[in-house]
Amino acid sequence: MEKKVIRIEAEPTREDANRIIAERREAVRAYVLEKLKETKTATPASDLLFGLFPIQEGNPYREIVNISAYVSAAMSEAWRLFFEVEHLRRELAELKGREIEDVKCTVVE
Repeated sequence: MEKKVIRIEAEPTREDANRIIAERREAVRAYVLEKLKETKTATPASDLLFGLFPIQEGNPYREIVNISAYVSAAMSEAWRLFFEVEHLRRELAELKGREIEDVKCTVVE
């Protein structure tokens, strides 16, 4: 007689959701910092928004855990595209024999 396995998942808690969010945020952060170093790109002097913020009480935790997976994937892909554009920008400058300018900006009030 074949045994049947019934999978039981515990309902995630706020602590579970915050742990998963923190793990995913740190994974994106580590990737971005590694690529910034690898490409010799200056680290932005601001919060780079690596994912969701920790959540408070009263949230639907399973939904938030699922959303954090999509947000982390989207953030990783956005950063990957950023680094690809930076690579192509440098390649184009090299092909044209130009220096890459450090663009300064002025706040206009």
